[in-house]
Amino acid sequence: MNLKNKGKNVHTLQVLPRCLSLLQGATQIENPDMKSLGGQELFTGPEFVDFVCNKITTAKWNPDHLLEMATVLRDVTMGDTQSRGLLRKMLRQIGNADMEQLPAIVHQLLLFAKKGHAQLLLRGILSYFNRLDEKIRAEAAREHEAEIQPAFSLRALRQLQESVIFHFNFAIKQDHDLGAAFIKLFRALGAAAFRPFTLSLVLSVARTHRFEDKVMDALRTSLLAVLKDSAISERAEWLTSVHRLRVVDLETVFNEVIDSSTAGWEHITQSLVQFGVILMDLGSRAIGKPSLFIYLGFSWL
Repeated sequence: MNLKNKGKNVHTLQVLPRCLSLLQGATQIENPDMKSLGGQELFTGPEFVDFVCNKITTAKWNPDHLLEMATVLRDVTMGDTQSRGLLRKMLRQIGNADMEQLPAIVHQLLLFAKKGHAQLLLRGILSYFNRLDEKIRAEAAREHEAEIQPAFSLRALRQLQESVIFHFNFAIKQDHDLGAAFIKLFRALGAAAFRPFTLSLVLSVARTHRFEDKVMDALRTSLLAVLKDSAISERAEWLTSVHRLRVVDLETVFNEVIDSSTAGWEHITQSLVQFGVILMDLGSRAIGKPSLFIYLGFSWL
């Protein structure tokens, strides 16, 4: 199966969900093409659907069709293994898709996540947009030195990410399990969670009343853990060669989020203020680095 031809095959696949839905209840489906190959000749309805999904997973896709593929496949009832394989395939294709389509693609992937594998999807989305953030930031720095107008500015990226965050927040209001999975992932990421896009996403989730307290607690405990690792690495540098401790420049990351809140991420302002108050309170009671807490809290306020 080849899905690289522009337009033709994708339009054909629009009827796929309905066709496979009708075949789900079949007791026997003949597969004459397999007779000469010595493979399985008869399928039950669910087995045939899984067979088709496996074929789609291993097919070559045109990156321009990712949005249409995600839209079609989310309506297909399939097995757990097949849905995981297709999700991995779509996540790998994101980097080749048109950037202007990314918000719509993420929206369809979030709907696809109702089949399961929320952690896989969330990790894939965070990984891609955090890498994209670093790439465009590095390119902007090089082009600034060369006095060249960047092809894709950091501000344009922030606007793109804002649209992605909007779709994500809409999705968790419809699917609370997705929001809970994201907060669980944020806690598990540790120091890796302190990236501009990840922080903006979790702060936006705090605007949903159901998750407000959970998000603030996750931010507070994660921040304290990062500072603890930072203090340990400063006191015992030899330990970093035995146990890898990731040290994060919290001031730089937080200031980036603050700057972005006035350049396209206005929706996180309320959560910024709320967490700023928490930081100020931590600073007043901190034994280690109260000045850092107070500085960050004051900056956010």
